[in-house]
Amino acid sequence: MKKKIKILEFRVDAKSAMPIYEQIKEVIKYNVISGTLVSGDRLMSLRDLAMRIKIHPNTIVKAYYQLEVEGFIESKPGKGYFVKQNRKIFSKAKKDVFEKSVREFISKSTKLGFGMDDIFKELKKIDKERTMRKSEEKDDRN
Repeated sequence: MKKKIKILEFRVDAKSAMPIYEQIKEVIKYNVISGTLVSGDRLMSLRDLAMRIKIHPNTIVKAYYQLEVEGFIESKPGKGYFVKQNRKIFSKAKKDVFEKSVREFISKSTKLGFGMDDIFKELKKIDKERTMRKSEEKDDRN
């Protein structure tokens, strides 16, 4: 039985400072470490993905190759590309993405003139809102 191909929805930004192959790689990597793509999931073929996002297939080759070298996917000749399970690599990548996101958030916030106290207050406010929402959802189910 053939495994269904996971189709990811994303766009590439030709005007971005980040190369297109790197954008593709990052989207796939994020979907792997967030659990949207799991071990054994089949990715779109090089040609199909290139046609879908209207770029040259060699760009997809470069992205897939780097993902394979980094241990996120594997090629099975004649069958395609599949997500590869590697908890150690995923855990480190997840931590790296988290740290990068936090640093970007703090950088943007401080450029807007907010201090760390303001950032902590906002985080606490958001956490409280999430906790209340979860509590309300739990009450609605009961």
